[in-house]
Amino acid sequence: MESLVKKLQQSMRSGSSRKRKEKDGQEEERRFLHNGSIFLKELIADCNGKSIPIRTFSSEQIQKATNNFDRTCFVTEEEDHEWYKGIIEDKPYLIKKFYGDRDTEGNEVLLTRRWVGKGSYKYNDIVLAARMSNHNNFLKLFGCCFEFFFLVFVFENAENGYLNERGYFMVNGEESSLPWSVRLKIGKEIANALTYLHMAFPKIIIHRHIKPTIIFLDKNWNVKLSDFSLSITLPEGKSRIQVDRVLGTFGYLDPLHQATGFVTEYTDVYSFGICLLVFVTGRPVVFTTSYGDSQGILGYVRELCEDGKLDEVIDPMVAKDMTCCQRLQVEACVVLALRCCKKRDEDRPKMIQVAKELKRIQTSWKDPCYQVILPTPLYGEASNYPLCFFTAKAKFVDHLEETLSSDKNHLDETLSSDINHLDETLSSDKNLLYETQSEDKDHLYETQSSYQKEISHGR
Repeated sequence: MESLVKKLQQSMRSGSSRKRKEKDGQEEERRFLHNGSIFLKELIADCNGKSIPIRTFSSEQIQKATNNFDRTCFVTEEEDHEWYKGIIEDKPYLIKKFYGDRDTEGNEVLLTRRWVGKGSYKYNDIVLAARMSNHNNFLKLFGCCFEFFFLVFVFENAENGYLNERGYFMVNGEESSLPWSVRLKIGKEIANALTYLHMAFPKIIIHRHIKPTIIFLDKNWNVKLSDFSLSITLPEGKSRIQVDRVLGTFGYLDPLHQATGFVTEYTDVYSFGICLLVFVTGRPVVFTTSYGDSQGILGYVRELCEDGKLDEVIDPMVAKDMTCCQRLQVEACVVLALRCCKKRDEDRPKMIQVAKELKRIQTSWKDPCYQVILPTPLYGEASNYPLCFFTAKAKFVDHLEETLSSDKNHLDETLSSDINHLDETLSSDKNLLYETQSEDKDHLYETQSSYQKEISHGR
């Protein structure tokens, strides 16, 4: 920030003491002073006396890096900005170009006063990005350029691209699916980043624009959260604030915020829940069904879960390779996501609870048939346990019943064999007894007959 202040001071002194020889130079100077002064004012107000290192880039450096914003360098776009990739001083960067204001004839002009102050969404984006640059799960801001009609900012590179509306990652315009383990990792890191916004500062920061398309991925598949254009910092000591204008992306926008105008930390919780459902299903937030109807992802998942058709919820691209343990993780994530999207704030978990639950989900159920852990209820009545517990319990009971059934069959076979053997033994003994009795009887008759003969002769 010190380099930016120094350059602004130098520009102000030189601008009043000498005339520019070239009209373009004068225009660039005017743009720099205008844009830079607004940004500096917002940054000073936000940083609370702390130094934030941000360097300035010239328009020449930006134009050379992006080949004058050529489509070959284009990465992606959102409502009010575009992303380009470029090389500056032999290092790869992501370059964010905001759309400039336009006059009645469609020509770009300097930003008007409607962007200044609390409504300065573009400056708000960069000020908060600068403040979050030290956190590993936010896209790091390196510098800015104020010499255009529009604002240009330079961020760290993201080697593995960004997520599209289905939660798939995009690199060079090509869509690729992510395995479940990476999707779960992404969800957990987004939750960690939002927890940081909600708890790390005296004033709670509400992102208000959580969705897959603002997520970048570095070479290690770490989440890099971007876009603070709609973010709101709550007054110190306050847990909510009412806004005049409700902003957000359809499908991710909290219905409670939309109905009341109040922004709370639960506004982010709802958006995150929808985002998690996108990761599980591989579907956009609104999609067309096989009948040609538009379907919202929240209603779609709720309906399938109520009908006991969880397998149909899971993205087929990952379902085919899932282990039993991963299916339990998916079930737990679905339950957690649905709780995040409850109608009332008080029925939703806080982001720190969500982050802890996702960490537990990631490390639990290493042997789901035997290691059944009753989770601590986070979100309501003690009897309202996650569906994953009941699934794990059911699997354990099924395994136990199979074992008992197997043991019973084995016991039946053993008893049957023993009974047959006993019958054979008894039958054999009985026959032997009959034979012995017959022999003894015959011997007795012979003995009696002989004895009677002896008596007759003795007479």
